[in-house]
Amino acid sequence: MATLAVNTQGCMNRSPAFSFYPDKWQSHTRRLSDSAYRLYHELLCWMWQHADDHCSVQASPEAVACAVAMPLDTVRIALAEIQNPFSPLLKCEGEKWISNGLRKEALKQGERRDKAKSSADARWKGASGMRSHKKVDANAQVEQCFPSPSPSPSSSPKEEVEPSAPFSCGTCSATFEDGEQIQEDPQQEKKAPSFHTQFIAAWSEAYLAVRGEKYLVTAGKDGSAVKRIASMGLSVAELIALARRAWASSGPKFWHCEKAITISYFVSSFNEIRAELSAKPTTNNATHSKNPSEHPRNRFIAGAGTGPTTSEIIKRNKERAAAECAAREAAERLSSPAGPVAGQVAPATEHASSDFGSL
Repeated sequence: MATLAVNTQGCMNRSPAFSFYPDKWQSHTRRLSDSAYRLYHELLCWMWQHADDHCSVQASPEAVACAVAMPLDTVRIALAEIQNPFSPLLKCEGEKWISNGLRKEALKQGERRDKAKSSADARWKGASGMRSHKKVDANAQVEQCFPSPSPSPSSSPKEEVEPSAPFSCGTCSATFEDGEQIQEDPQQEKKAPSFHTQFIAAWSEAYLAVRGEKYLVTAGKDGSAVKRIASMGLSVAELIALARRAWASSGPKFWHCEKAITISYFVSSFNEIRAELSAKPTTNNATHSKNPSEHPRNRFIAGAGTGPTTSEIIKRNKERAAAECAAREAAERLSSPAGPVAGQVAPATEHASSDFGSL
């Protein structure tokens, strides 16, 4: 049976609250008046907070009036309603009035607390058992690895003792030299630097050598760009060589190469940069002539070459329009029923058409 714990000062480790069931409460207190209802509520709260067993009070109106701080006459009238002989709310045991509901609640909470304590103790013991391990004398194990002492040198002055070479113990990884253990540096074997570290270092070095200034790394953009270019399968040397070629290229054909001064732009325009660097120069002298005026697009502007000027083009257009008009008039006269007028010679349409064609 669960018991309520008591500390060394004699005060109980009390639970701050008890369960409240509205259906039972209303069925028991519905017949009470306002003063009896208040007294019964105050009395239950006092029992749970101050009684040794959480559920009792001295069976006297005076003790109840002192506990709930209400007038004695009011308490007597209210107790008469509470302890109605047909359905008393408090059970009388000796010189105490007992609340059966609070007694059940106290026992239930005590049992729950005992189970929780037992479960916690079991978990604690299990955790302590897992942490426990057999103690081993480390010094005793190390002593087994030390070699036997070397023999003392001979008394003969001609014999020289050769220095002993380092050797390893067969049962462990310790190495000894002249009877002393050689401590191995755990940081001696370092991991190879990552692709990100190699690329940033090589880019910064090449940037300083070609452009003469230190490259300022942008952590966010450059870091994500290096992560993307690492998936292309190219080595750091190949990428840096391509970057050096891009920096050395200039001109209208190398627009992306000239802007590839940051890692982020170099990666985002990687295909365009390779296309510009791998483009083959054409052999058309007219198109790629060093003199801009010799380009076909600039002949009319610069007045170079054999192309007609603007005034010549306007003059030819006017002549062509006049020839077309004369040809139409001649065709209309020839097709009329009356024919040409007497004494009037029809114009030579062939000559007009030939002039039109010469234009």
